[in-house]
Amino acid sequence: MTLELEYRRNSATPRGHGKQFKPLLEPLFGAELFPGSLNLWSAKKLRLPEPVEVLNGLWHLWPVVLEERINAVAARRSDAFEPRLLEVFSHVEVAAKLGLTPGARVGLRVLPGESLAAFLM
Repeated sequence: MTLELEYRRNSATPRGHGKQFKPLLEPLFGAELFPGSLNLWSAKKLRLPEPVEVLNGLWHLWPVVLEERINAVAARRSDAFEPRLLEVFSHVEVAAKLGLTPGARVGLRVLPGESLAAFLM
């Protein structure tokens, strides 16, 4: 599934929850997780492939490819109060790497969660 979403600097969720993903995602990337997430917004509610559930089902994760250049992991709380938001975590500062400014459109290829599940279990 390929989407085009809008980059926004601030998230509707509290900062710092990326720390809980460190033990899951750092082995996957083989590097330290960049502190912070890339916040991508859709004009309408996102309907995504089946996710992998982590942290006792509290979070849904999907492997993603940004602009066909950067591998990352998209996350959303299972009880997401904002179904148009995806937070993207990576080992690189994605916004800087892609030269993004607020309002920029970002191509995002979303893969099924099952393709990530084997690496996290």
